[in-house]
Amino acid sequence: MIIRNASLPLIDAALVNANSNFDNNIIFKRIEKEGRGFRLTLRVKNSRGKGAKLGFDGKRHTVAACFHAHKAFLKELYDLAPGAKTISSQAIFEGKTQFDANAHFVGQKNIGSVMRPLEYGQACNCENY
Repeated sequence: MIIRNASLPLIDAALVNANSNFDNNIIFKRIEKEGRGFRLTLRVKNSRGKGAKLGFDGKRHTVAACFHAHKAFLKELYDLAPGAKTISSQAIFEGKTQFDANAHFVGQKNIGSVMRPLEYGQACNCENY
């Protein structure tokens, strides 16, 4: 994911705030300066903990952060930096208003196959979202 119009301290604060719902299981795999922003990847410490994404079969545990972890992180980021722009493989959001209006649609995207569909928002064991 690429984040623009937000400082590194705000990005770090967004992760800290989002982690309150995920038992501090969400971490940055990498975060580096890129052009006018930062490129980062969210992952989890424990693949069986909160915020871990399941594989396309819905069974295998991965170290990738799930939809809900990404959404919580971005919600916190946009609360701190409403003018931020985020670019990911799933969506582009230009500001808090656009994120609030459209983020839930990302969770409905099929990340499985035609024969075994799996919505992005269902590829985890998160229960409270």
